[in-house]
Amino acid sequence: MKSMVANTDEKVCPDCNHVMEDIKGYVTWCEKCNWNLKTAKKYVPKSIFEKIYLRAGEKSGQNLLHSLLQKENLNPTFFSLKLLTLVASSFIHLASLCIFVSGFYLIKSDFPNVLFIILGISLMVLAWITRLKPNKLRHPPLSREHYPNLYKFTDEISSTLNADKVYGIIIDEKFNASFSQIGWKQKKILRLGLPLLSVLNKQELVALISHEIAHGINGDLNKGLWVGSAIHTLSSWYQITKPDKIFDTRYRAGALFMIFANILLLLVSKILYFLLYLLCHLNWRDSQRAEYLADQIAAKTAGKEAILSLLNKLHFQDSYEFTILKVINTKREGHFFEDFVEQVLMTPEKELERIKRLELLDNSRLDATHPPTGNRITYINSLDLDKANFIIKNETYQLIMNEISELHLSIEKSILDDYKLRYIQF
Repeated sequence: MKSMVANTDEKVCPDCNHVMEDIKGYVTWCEKCNWNLKTAKKYVPKSIFEKIYLRAGEKSGQNLLHSLLQKENLNPTFFSLKLLTLVASSFIHLASLCIFVSGFYLIKSDFPNVLFIILGISLMVLAWITRLKPNKLRHPPLSREHYPNLYKFTDEISSTLNADKVYGIIIDEKFNASFSQIGWKQKKILRLGLPLLSVLNKQELVALISHEIAHGINGDLNKGLWVGSAIHTLSSWYQITKPDKIFDTRYRAGALFMIFANILLLLVSKILYFLLYLLCHLNWRDSQRAEYLADQIAAKTAGKEAILSLLNKLHFQDSYEFTILKVINTKREGHFFEDFVEQVLMTPEKELERIKRLELLDNSRLDATHPPTGNRITYINSLDLDKANFIIKNETYQLIMNEISELHLSIEKSILDDYKLRYIQF
């Protein structure tokens, strides 16, 4: 990555007396003793599922990495833990069906008993909203007719990986990318963030696409309908049954009665939490193996340097948010992507080194389902790979960039509107 010279000064490190380069606009830190390196932002779980997953990673992450460094086979196999995960998920879906049937039976057993009708309908509604259901698309994917070069490139990578073609590609405002399967037919969808795409070079683009497509062939049960839906069902049951507090004064005269009801609900929620904990732990190792396999496939396809460079750029979230604020404050709307690319290109070498060191910290990760970035880097560096299997031509890369540039203005508007809505009060 290129960098531009920034305004610099010198300061003395208070810990080791090393003379540090102080670059205006960036964190001042000591490259000798890591003073003021800043801790990596700890990922905050967004759900009970992510909370449990992070705990599992804290306990078993290093053991898994060690086994991978000993050249453990990463290819998906139908071994006992995976079978147990599928069986456990089946019991959850069966329980959901039983709840629905029980609700129907309650209504029918003593009709027209009002209490039984209310209880029966409640059970049926609970079972219905937490039923087995596939993911759906909120917005249609890009059409192959209007974005032929992007789809052709993606299809070529799919062919290289012996994977099925993706059903659709969605370009959004996120500084990220993801793979999902939608509908009962589990059609493959790539979701690519335009801000991320705008700062990737051609081989980093290959690494990103191949990593995401690999999730369709690496046997990750979390990406499938059966296990993923079971986890969602258990999580929903837990959130519904867990009381906010045991004694709630809002109920006034009924507060005493609600104590017993809330204690019962708390016990039920604890049982559900335990079941969710077991299911997540059964699936955790296989899911993490799938993430490492996706990294391995991306490294083979695009080259080790490309996937490592991609991991670095995925940690430019601060630069992304800084550019959003800059565009809002300077009223340079219509120039977000131009400014963001410039911001990334002008990043000084010392700041790039700080980001690399932050990535190696234990709590640095992109999200709950990914292994710590430092572990991923260690694993990728251990791979014995000579060259990339797929080299994208300069002309192809430029054609793709030209195609998606048509989305700059609409995506920029989404980025700025979303940021203003969440953080800025007018």
